Amino acid sequence: MRSAIDYRALMSDDELSEGLFLRISKADKEQLDAMAERLPLKAAAIARIALRIGLQAIEKDPGAIFAAGKPAKRGGRS
Repeated sequence: MRSAIDYRALMSDDELSEGLFLRISKADKEQLDAMAERLPLKAAAIARIALRIGLQAIEKDPGAIFAAGKPAKRGGRS
């Protein structure tokens, strides 16, 4: 049985006063929903946390934004 985490307490320093509409793929939605089934958070909360993690990664390495979604290079002959 899944127990709820008070998301407001988790991110209590934030005033959630802004909205953002974001189109995602069916695969992304399915992945978020699957994570929400395993974690005591709603899919929207997981997406918001993932956004923060992603933004931190981009701050550290802005070039990472251009590599996102590209298939990993496989070893072999060129």
